[in-house]
Amino acid sequence: MKLLILLGVEASEPILRQLFHASGVEVYSEFPIQGHRLPGMLPDPTNWFGTRTDGVYATMAFAFLSAEKATAVEEALAAHNRANPTAYPLHAFRLAVESAT
Repeated sequence: MKLLILLGVEASEPILRQLFHASGVEVYSEFPIQGHRLPGMLPDPTNWFGTRTDGVYATMAFAFLSAEKATAVEEALAAHNRANPTAYPLHAFRLAVESAT
């Protein structure tokens, strides 16, 4: 079993949902998050925290999936990022679930 986490700016929330739906994921969770960076730190152009220190609104969605289904979502996300270049790409993180009770 895998824990797949998808992250994006707030405006990408419908896209994250579509990625799950298009990949056949029937159950997932999502919630709003606020990203911050420390004052004085140089912005990293590969993330969405930019130059603001007051926070950036984002969304996180996650699901517990088989490895095959997690791969399908990751591939769909990568295809979306390639087809829609932006300063704020979507991100996916896959973690192994060692046990569940």
